[in-house]
Amino acid sequence: MGNRLIRIAWICCLILLAPKMMLAQNAPDRFAFVVGNSAYERTKDNSRLLPGSRLNLESPANDARLYVDALGAMGWQILNQDNTQRTVSALRNDLTIASKQITPGSEVVFIFNGHGFSDGPSNYVVGIPEDGAFTSFADMRTGSIELSEIVQQLSLGNPERIILIINACGDEPISSEANRAPAKPNFDTSVPEVLVLYASSPRGVAYDYVYSTEKQDADPILSVFTRAFAPMIRENRPLLDIFVDVRQQVERLSINAARDKNLPGRSFLQIPHILYDTINGQFNLANVADTSVDDALNADWRLAPQACRFDSESRNEALAIRTQNGVSDDGEGQAVRNCIIAAALGDMGIERLTYDNDRNRPVVDQVSPDSSFVLNSVVKSMTVTPKGERRKSIPPTSIDIFYQTLAENYFADGTNITFGWQRYDGGVPPSDFVQKNF
Repeated sequence: MGNRLIRIAWICCLILLAPKMMLAQNAPDRFAFVVGNSAYERTKDNSRLLPGSRLNLESPANDARLYVDALGAMGWQILNQDNTQRTVSALRNDLTIASKQITPGSEVVFIFNGHGFSDGPSNYVVGIPEDGAFTSFADMRTGSIELSEIVQQLSLGNPERIILIINACGDEPISSEANRAPAKPNFDTSVPEVLVLYASSPRGVAYDYVYSTEKQDADPILSVFTRAFAPMIRENRPLLDIFVDVRQQVERLSINAARDKNLPGRSFLQIPHILYDTINGQFNLANVADTSVDDALNADWRLAPQACRFDSESRNEALAIRTQNGVSDDGEGQAVRNCIIAAALGDMGIERLTYDNDRNRPVVDQVSPDSSFVLNSVVKSMTVTPKGERRKSIPPTSIDIFYQTLAENYFADGTNITFGWQRYDGGVPPSDFVQKNF
């Protein structure tokens, strides 16, 4: 079956000249997106699984629930509430909604459990079929989503790290036309750090379970990779260190899995590997502070935008570049954008924004004691009056629009920005305005 590719995308903000206490208090937001797909062949009416299908899987839903529970317990905010049996259209919709919740400088983990494949230079994870079963490789490809598209969607919130864990499992190819070997990816993203962990080796397999007798057990069936990774996921040490131990454990378990299926020895070993890596080697799933404390004192705002929240020299350097070049789409422009956004949020006392899908507006989810906003206030309106120009109304219908307005106008000499907010929790005052004059 297809390969499981685990890609966890982490985005950690290093903080310049901030003591450890401040680093802990202002640690980057941490988001997780978890999927478990197993129902790849169903009856024509979609009412039940097709009996005897070799494409249906046992473990992905159980794997997904385990990761959701573990990451949630460690403080990760789960972005997608519907974690299992997602079609490609549902996945794309889930990612669009999730991208509006991701905050600049945050860390994002994406974990997929199910089928995957590569085609040419591209790697895919497979959604469950819309209408019961795939009829051809072309049909399956249409029902799949490319990893580069996933990274692109998660990048819209300007996180600092993205980690993909692709646990694409199966001991049979999902299609004779698909390649089990993952292609070497090349991600077009401004995110500084991306890590892709793959659950099996190139041209290798990833097992859905160890022993077929597990299907009769009361305990939930877990994939070989998850059986190895789950006991270590909460350990307070770098993820890359953990992965070394996971690889060894998976290889040992896969020997028994191959024997259970009467597959020949070493050629059917499951050996996880790193597909793509530009991440800080100290990245830690369990303890965000350990990732960046050692680097915080020497952080460059271009790599760690949260430095601009605390260091005026870093912020002023970014503002000078904005004055000269504007906020461009190239690497330097994105760094300037993220720096100014981080500084603006700090100036307003906003620690975290989320998004209200019903009202189509950003929500101030966490505030500092001296914040200009109140907790749970919905940002309803924005007006910007640049020096010598007429006032412009900018409806903040997405977090990205809110951030882009900050990046282009906040701290600009002679500019006035007015935010209108409203709360719906019965608190007092029910609404108010925040004015910023520069």
